[in-house]
Amino acid sequence: MHAARPPRRHAPFALILAPVLLVPATARGQTSVTISADLETRARAIHERVITIDTHDDISSNFATTDSDPGQEEGRQVTLPKMRAGGLDVAFFIVYVGQTERTPENYAEAKAEALRKFEAIHRLTDEMYPDEIGLALSPDDAERLHAEGKLVAAIGIENGYSIGTDLALMEDYHARGARYFGLTHIGHNDLADSSIPRENLGDAEEEHGGVSELGKKAISEANRLGMMVDVSHSSGKSAIDAARLSRAPIIASHSAVRELADSPRNLSDEELLAIRDNGGVVQIVAFDGYVMVASKEKQAAIQELRDNAPFESWATATPEQRDAYREARAKVNDEYPGATVEDFVNHIDYAVELIGIDHVGISSDFDGGGGVTGWRDASEARAPRLLGGRNQEAVGRKPAPRVAGRGTRGGEDAGMSDKQTKIIVTLGPATNDEQTLRKIKDKGVDFVRVNMSHSSLEDLETSIELARKVGVPFIIDTEGSQIRTGDLETDTIHFKENEQVQLHSAAIAGNRKKLCLKPGYVLEQLDVGDLIHIDFDTLILRVTDVSTVADGFIRAKTITGGLIGKNK
Repeated sequence: MHAARPPRRHAPFALILAPVLLVPATARGQTSVTISADLETRARAIHERVITIDTHDDISSNFATTDSDPGQEEGRQVTLPKMRAGGLDVAFFIVYVGQTERTPENYAEAKAEALRKFEAIHRLTDEMYPDEIGLALSPDDAERLHAEGKLVAAIGIENGYSIGTDLALMEDYHARGARYFGLTHIGHNDLADSSIPRENLGDAEEEHGGVSELGKKAISEANRLGMMVDVSHSSGKSAIDAARLSRAPIIASHSAVRELADSPRNLSDEELLAIRDNGGVVQIVAFDGYVMVASKEKQAAIQELRDNAPFESWATATPEQRDAYREARAKVNDEYPGATVEDFVNHIDYAVELIGIDHVGISSDFDGGGGVTGWRDASEARAPRLLGGRNQEAVGRKPAPRVAGRGTRGGEDAGMSDKQTKIIVTLGPATNDEQTLRKIKDKGVDFVRVNMSHSSLEDLETSIELARKVGVPFIIDTEGSQIRTGDLETDTIHFKENEQVQLHSAAIAGNRKKLCLKPGYVLEQLDVGDLIHIDFDTLILRVTDVSTVADGFIRAKTITGGLIGKNK
């Protein structure tokens, strides 16, 4: 008998990012050509069709107060008016705490700072602007709020130092809305090594040699709760460890490519490939210093600006102080030109070429230092403002990164494609290995089909694991005999689109809300976003919740209508 195992749980948000980029980069210093009206029209059409999301927008300690009011036009790079102006639909606001000496008092202060920021985000959505923006805890929430015409807020955690050594806080933070968990920031903590050690805290180059034993437990807990593990700011060994340890795809919420800009904050090819093999997504960040390493003269000018800043930290700066600092920083950039959108796109292109378009998104790190010339705040997120390039014919052919919509897990973005004909390959003995499956994916296959009727548990596990690893969406295909509908009042049920359904592993008296899927062990293999095709009249379900699998059922939603019945 096959022993039951803990369910694998994908995080509620599988990656999704704004804005949409369709172009190759121009050469450094080359003037971008004028964007044709046709290209601009197509770019705007894509932008308007999708839900655009930025996964990393920092907030200050006084966020959502009269001193830092995101409902006003100015004072921040991400405000509600700027989101509207730029067509940015969803922003992940960040619960960040800085690394300090690890003492009981500082652990308590880090927790208190995290709670203040959680409260600030809830104050924004629940008290200050509930008619303008809502908090999403899942993709369904984001879609619902978007359909209501509202902007959407989501929450990410930056620096696991906010839990200290208390893993129980992760469940508390998840309940408050956190949907990703960044292991580190600048400086090592109890969970993992950072990409940038803090000498003033006594950090050596390495402390744990990657992820610590406590960090391994934190990753497991994040998987259990449904929080994405974020490896931005983590050391190379920590990122690779996280990719190996996590049972769900991980993210790098705001990182760039080290091969193009040799900053320790950027990802090496080895890290990029590890994230790809985990099924994760790298969010290329529009942060000037990570997109293009500054000259020594520019670094000195920036350091002098920091040393003379009239505030202790960015988090404690007033909106007026932030504006003044940005103005001074802009003068430095004028004297020593920084990264442009074209430089930024170079990083996106490199990552897409190396790890594939399904594993690349973009982010801003706005209000935390982010921004490049051409994309300085959320108001500039609308696609045509980010267009440039040498060859507009090539622009029209080039696919956009996976930067918008629900992402790539389980075919979540299938409905986003302009291509109406889908290529599906059935996995079998001749295709059930990684090398062959990668070749199939490279040929442009949209889905792979896993035939449940002719698969042992071992074959089923292998097929699903390979599909996740390679990053190609899959469909579990069932035959009519495998859906037990119980004692129905009628022989058939006609399901409409977007109906909620429970799938049970044990025999039940089925109805239009509850069905029994046989063999029951299939439920243990499924994650949020996975697709199930029921072979009656092309009824297709998308898994929406696997948290109840230990209770013998999961939840799904119909994405196409169809017939089902005990006698069909």
